[in-house]
Amino acid sequence: MTLTAILIILFLAILLMIAEVLVVPGVGFVGIFGFLLLLFSVYLAYERSMNTGHLVLAVGAFSSVGILILSLRAKTWERVSLKTTLTGRSNSDNYEELFQVGEIGKTTSRLNPVGKARIKNKLVEVTSFSEFVDQNVEIEIVQIEANKIIVKPKQ
Repeated sequence: MTLTAILIILFLAILLMIAEVLVVPGVGFVGIFGFLLLLFSVYLAYERSMNTGHLVLAVGAFSSVGILILSLRAKTWERVSLKTTLTGRSNSDNYEELFQVGEIGKTTSRLNPVGKARIKNKLVEVTSFSEFVDQNVEIEIVQIEANKIIVKPKQ
């Protein structure tokens, strides 16, 4: 095989390994294929001649060390990481203002012990006080904590 073909395979291997570090997350197909191409280019170079093999091995080793150093630098990961923060809440309603202890509702799903219920024509997540409650059963609010409603079956 010609030296040009060996160098093209080596260059492609290095590009794939850089892409694995900077673009493709995790250790996946791209990085493994790049590493295998690197080994294949070294094998082909040694088949051609000892000096070519040493040269390709040295270039592959130095580039691999360089890619490793690049991947371990903190600034590399800062460029590709998300910088947004979650500001929303899963439940923005204040149940203490909307509902009162003793109000009646109806389950829309089974409470195991958490499920959905309709109280005051509003679908909310509720927690059963002590036992499982089937669907379409009337319930009564026993306790309200900030965003948690605790219920029991109506007697």
